[in-house]
Amino acid sequence: MHDEQYVFLLYNQFISAKGISLKDALNKRDELSKEFIDWLYDLEKIGAQYSFYAENNGINLVSDYARELNKGVFDSLVSKEQRISPFSGNTELVIYQGIPMIKSGINIVEGQVADIYHTHNPYRKEYLQGLSELHNCGFKICFGIFGRTYDKDKKEKFKLVRDYLSTMSGELEIQYDTERDNYYLIVYNKFKQNVKILRRGR
Repeated sequence: MHDEQYVFLLYNQFISAKGISLKDALNKRDELSKEFIDWLYDLEKIGAQYSFYAENNGINLVSDYARELNKGVFDSLVSKEQRISPFSGNTELVIYQGIPMIKSGINIVEGQVADIYHTHNPYRKEYLQGLSELHNCGFKICFGIFGRTYDKDKKEKFKLVRDYLSTMSGELEIQYDTERDNYYLIVYNKFKQNVKILRRGR
């Protein structure tokens, strides 16, 4: 179920970036399959450059003590162990009494206090949910978008970030840059590093 939903969300991002209508995407699904795979490979390369861009701004998204939210294997910046996502191990982040916890099914499986919580290129606005609560609880967060400067969905992605920012309070830093055909935008707070990962529950 989650695997099918994940691929659908990624495919929807692909056709948005390419400016392909849903009707054409459905009618030409077989023809577009190779282009979709090529797009995923390209996204992986840009993602690595986005991580480097973030690091140049003092944000390490791929450290052992970072946790990525709501991404799956094809568009993640990190290993499976560093992801908290319904699309990777069927997990989600919940905050209980101000402490981030990992929920799997109906079970809380471990406490999770990381140096930074981050996500990027959210499929929809709801996949950013939780970051503002983490921010309000004093945890370090980062979210952003990246892609090709000629992508057809660039304005739509900027609007999503702008709309989400309008729901947040407190000090946030925004960095934007382009490099050749790539663009990167990151939003982050400047809280001190959080406590390390709590011991894994059994």
